[in-house]
Amino acid sequence: MSKVPNANLPVSTGDPSSYERILNTKLNEHFRAVKETVNRHEDGYLFPSYTTTVDYTPTLNDSLILVNAASAKVDITFRPPGEWGNKRYTIKKIDASANTVKGVGTIDGISNWVTTTQYASQEFESDGTNIWKV
Repeated sequence: MSKVPNANLPVSTGDPSSYERILNTKLNEHFRAVKETVNRHEDGYLFPSYTTTVDYTPTLNDSLILVNAASAKVDITFRPPGEWGNKRYTIKKIDASANTVKGVGTIDGISNWVTTTQYASQEFESDGTNIWKV
């Protein structure tokens, strides 16, 4: 095999299908690296998920919070709206129990968001002053 000048890709001198395999391998490596770069946050994935079975306060690194309340109710206590930055959180109840999952805070001008429904989810966002359901 020889190299194409300035392309850094090996070129097959024989079977054309071997060139396709080599090119596809190189392209897959490139796109995998791009995907990992796009999906990474400095402290983890850009949209990381966190699963909890106990009361929890989301961090700035969280995005999706999966809540298993099968054993007991679970409260997700939001930080003050001014500490959110440009974050959006999604809370999703993943168990079938009658236990509540509660988003604790003033949301849409009222206290808390509550669900007992399996697979129910809600997105929350802050404008720096208020927390909104979106």
